[in-house]
Amino acid sequence: MAGESLIQNPGEIRRVVVESVDAAEAGAGTLARFRASAELVRNLTVETRAAGFTIVVDEPESFAGAGLGPNPLEAMLAGVGSCLAITAVVNAALLGIGIRSLRIDVQAEVDLAGFYGMTDEPKGFERLVCEVTLETDAGEHEAAELARLAEARCPGLGAIRLPTPIETRWVINPEG
Repeated sequence: MAGESLIQNPGEIRRVVVESVDAAEAGAGTLARFRASAELVRNLTVETRAAGFTIVVDEPESFAGAGLGPNPLEAMLAGVGSCLAITAVVNAALLGIGIRSLRIDVQAEVDLAGFYGMTDEPKGFERLVCEVTLETDAGEHEAAELARLAEARCPGLGAIRLPTPIETRWVINPEG
């Protein structure tokens, strides 16, 4: 089933990746820094800002929120799904594979006992499941290689899989 690829700039994607790899190998390194901020608006509504964009994160009305956006863990799952999608697109461009359709549904369960104060230990995800639906003209072997590379190279999946040291600093009643 032929169709137009949603990747309309594969040459540009390949160029950016090749230039980035060349720069890294020449000593520029591969460490990237990302930043986001979150500011309480009212009750449980939080405005997050990253790269000039604002995303509202909230809890549903059934949990005393205003229902103005996804809850924090849903936003996190959306980040993982979109990161996997982008990683798949980059690798498809590198492999010369067109993508007619790509959808990633992400779900996870978390024990909220720590959040509710029933234990001092907050819990993480029990399990995270990404269901990827891909329409492509690639053969079975090429599609399997694309899936392998996307899963192996996705920084969003890596951030969930690997333990990360976390440092939190609280500034209470700052002057000025």
